[in-house]
Amino acid sequence: MSRSQNLRHNVINQIIDDMARGHIPSPLPSQSALAEMYNISRTTVRHMLSHLGECGVLTQVGSHYVIVRKPDHDDGFACTTASMTEQNRIFEQAFFTMINQRQLRAGESFSELQLARAAGVSPVVVREYLLKFERYNLIKNEKTRSMEHEAVRSGLCGAAV
Repeated sequence: MSRSQNLRHNVINQIIDDMARGHIPSPLPSQSALAEMYNISRTTVRHMLSHLGECGVLTQVGSHYVIVRKPDHDDGFACTTASMTEQNRIFEQAFFTMINQRQLRAGESFSELQLARAAGVSPVVVREYLLKFERYNLIKNEKTRSMEHEAVRSGLCGAAV
């Protein structure tokens, strides 16, 4: 599943939960207000409104959307993210592949987010994994949430090649 599709599914599930709890009034706030509330784009808001309209939760009255019925969890999507253990295994394999293929070199700077996106895992998994190497001075943590690849030159380089 693509990153934007995953975001849309998560937002739809979050809005369904908020509607079920009564946190969102009827008629719904404007698209701009919803985008700001959930820190998403208006395109994602329009997708969410379209989905909930197709499910029969919302109906459009003029320029406003009105809640027709209380949503249930069947209106949303199943969350299908891999467990942290599985993501850790996936990242470890991807990380060593990047080193072996010389995509990561000694002295290079990279961000946790870049690595997480490349491997398709959570940034939390990447951070926890890289912290193991930091205590041996193989990776230097910079303040900007990026890490400098110090020494794949010694321990990691020899083991990975």
